[in-house]
Amino acid sequence: MPRAPAKTFNIVILSCVVIILAFSVLMIYSATNSVEYRSLYKTFYLRQILWAAIGLGVMFVVSYINYGTWIEIADKLYWFTVVLLILLLFFRGSMRWFHIGPFTFQPSELAKFTMPLALSRFILDNKGKAEVLEGLIKIGIMTAIPLVLIIIQPDLGTGLVFIPLFFCLLYIGGVSIRYLGYLITLMAIFAPVYYFTLMKSYQKNRLLSFLNPESDPLGSGYSVIQSKIAVGSGSIFGKGFMKGTQSQLNFVPEHHTDFIFAVVGEEMGFLLVFILLLTYLMMILEGLKIAMHAKDKAGMLLASGVVSLLTAQLFMNIGMTIGILPVVGVPLPLLSYGGSSLLFTMALIGILLNVHSSIKRSSS
Repeated sequence: MPRAPAKTFNIVILSCVVIILAFSVLMIYSATNSVEYRSLYKTFYLRQILWAAIGLGVMFVVSYINYGTWIEIADKLYWFTVVLLILLLFFRGSMRWFHIGPFTFQPSELAKFTMPLALSRFILDNKGKAEVLEGLIKIGIMTAIPLVLIIIQPDLGTGLVFIPLFFCLLYIGGVSIRYLGYLITLMAIFAPVYYFTLMKSYQKNRLLSFLNPESDPLGSGYSVIQSKIAVGSGSIFGKGFMKGTQSQLNFVPEHHTDFIFAVVGEEMGFLLVFILLLTYLMMILEGLKIAMHAKDKAGMLLASGVVSLLTAQLFMNIGMTIGILPVVGVPLPLLSYGGSSLLFTMALIGILLNVHSSIKRSSS
């Protein structure tokens, strides 16, 4: 008898995405129902619903496109992204986005989509060469171009997200730990140079306030202090939906974007925060499972790249919210308000789903 076609869609990842998107709409509704946003709050949560619907469509479409196709056009997407970042630098000054009618578009979010593709393409095209000095220099330059363009916008947080991606794909690509150690040492040597010559004054203040937020409680340490108060005051069961004083009275800045986790902690409490984090963990573990069982090196690289990006953003956002990492302005994947971030994150998840589909098809 002929075998039945394999079910190729990953219900675990789809369920996690839907749960987080539902959290997102609810939390954005609450976060923007404050005095500052009172006349616009419907716009924010309705826009997020729109972006979520479009994002799900993007995810499904991308999931049905063979990931090999994305690998083939990765270099074109890479240079298109670089051109947009250069244009943004020249025509928008220190702004991070283009205005397109009532909407905004961030090329740095597009870079999160194109960099895993471009790095995977380079490693696949340079089998063996990526492990030697010449290959490492080339891939280092390739990563540095968009990273530098993003950092000088300035958008340090997004730039930092590429570093775990870079090392993850190099390791998966076969580069020895010894060479990776050399690269980490080189970056550690360059860090003081960046701090004293290129880092903006407000970024330095954020770093210093991370070490001692109480040194400037009304200035650079304000965001971290208010965020920690919000998360801590939620206790086990939270203050209740739309009853968080820190968020509703607008003490926590950017509480619908970068600091939305503080709203979740204050209003929903530890139990629902635990469920949310467990949902993220399930999605990440499922992504790792897909990477481990990918049918070829390309699928393994792409799945690993997607997982490393999502994990890095998750740790950086929550870390800055609870005060264990400096404030760098990274959105919480799928949860923070923002169209560009949501759409390109959903596109990355679509690629992950396509890698999973290829595994099921090859085993059926």
